[in-house]
Amino acid sequence: MKLVSFGDELTITKNNHVDLLAKQLGMSVVNKGLEDTSNERIFNDVVKFICENNTSEYFFLIGWTSQARQDIFWNDEYFTYRPDKRVYNDNAINGMHRGDEILFNPILNSGQWATMALSLQQTFEFHDCKYFMYNTQDCIHISDYNAKNIKSLKTTNYHNPLNKSSSMKYYLEQQSLQSHTWADFLYRKINAGGVL
Repeated sequence: MKLVSFGDELTITKNNHVDLLAKQLGMSVVNKGLEDTSNERIFNDVVKFICENNTSEYFFLIGWTSQARQDIFWNDEYFTYRPDKRVYNDNAINGMHRGDEILFNPILNSGQWATMALSLQQTFEFHDCKYFMYNTQDCIHISDYNAKNIKSLKTTNYHNPLNKSSSMKYYLEQQSLQSHTWADFLYRKINAGGVL
């Protein structure tokens, strides 16, 4: 079995937790993480991978990223638009910052994220895939609009999606830890939940 990982730049660093976890699980690695990606892109990439591959050969590891990232299609290509990146090479893109409050509304974005996470879990279940999810640097904010989807998430396969301090970045920063600690943590969670 191979571990296939999807996530942001924190999943593809040197000596990252993905490689270390794969070693602990006795698996080879297919790392599909991308620099500066969005949750929407992660979702789309995973669904595409499921459609194009024999999923019984893979254990899926999904590291959801910050919700302050949106996929934008402009000049015939997709890129990740972020409110914290103030200057883009295109003035039309820079002008979008006037709408950041709407584009990055936490209630709307958390609703979308919860829907994508639940949809992906149901897709994995339908295809009888082995998988585990975690957050790399953010959390889903619960509201009246997404509470039903959040309650439907299978938490044995998704580590604490509502707590920002349970995300990889904050967990490691708070305790001054390194990637191998997160790999150890994921290994224990995966074993304890009987995910594999």
